Amino acid sequence: MHNPLARWRVTGTWEDHASYSEGGTDHPTPYGTRLECPASGTLRYDGWVGTAGRRATLYLDHPQGRVRGASGTRMSGGRSEAPGPMVAVVFQHLSADPRSGHYNEWDPDMVRTGASASGREFGGDVHHHIHGLDARGYRLDFTKFIGASLASVSEAPVSEEDDMLDIITVDGKKFLVTTTSMTWIEGPGHLGALEKWIGGANSLTEAERKVVGYYQSKLRGRPDAQIVEIPNDPKSRYLSVGGELKWIEGPGHLPVLEKFVSGAASFSPAERDVLDHYLG
Repeated sequence: MHNPLARWRVTGTWEDHASYSEGGTDHPTPYGTRLECPASGTLRYDGWVGTAGRRATLYLDHPQGRVRGASGTRMSGGRSEAPGPMVAVVFQHLSADPRSGHYNEWDPDMVRTGASASGREFGGDVHHHIHGLDARGYRLDFTKFIGASLASVSEAPVSEEDDMLDIITVDGKKFLVTTTSMTWIEGPGHLGALEKWIGGANSLTEAERKVVGYYQSKLRGRPDAQIVEIPNDPKSRYLSVGGELKWIEGPGHLPVLEKFVSGAASFSPAERDVLDHYLG
């Protein structure tokens, strides 16, 4: 395994991410930089994933052992860096949809760096974010596994943990995000309950539990589809499916698309007509 980002300095260390994410490292790669494959494995394009923008995950053919000790810094979700071994590598903020499939180490043009985030092509500064995953889906500092020996792992590699939670602010609005979903926090009364929940409070009131349950159901739906609200955009709301944004043309369509995103399996003929319009 090698580091395809080694020729760029680190502008965001693992510890720098502690206040707002579960960890990673950032590099100031120019927009559209083509990165080669760091180790043989199978790349899966995850689509648009909240603040990660376009995201792809490389599932390694051979788990990698650690060469430097894990950070003891507690990240925003309350978890420190996992010990490893590393079974996958995650690439975020891509500028183009990569080709899913198997790659060998040093294969060129596996992913292209960008600035995608929060449903927008330029949702943040131009840079590349990278981190590793262990077999439970917990994050690892990718840079601490370069040059490592092969490791054995008893569990099959899994997708990045779905229970990572954070609250972010985008253009003055608060959003609840996981590694696979993002949803607008609809009112200030909800914010306090969600902050208490994310903070690990041992007890919630009945009203707070109802708020948490409501947002859990909103986040549970389809990871490849979400409703994206863009403040100050005259069109306001979009359906994001597989990385493509489609304007939601009328308020009558919105409830149907929200039902689809939530994971519902049954639709009336009229609702199916709406879905066909956006997904057909």
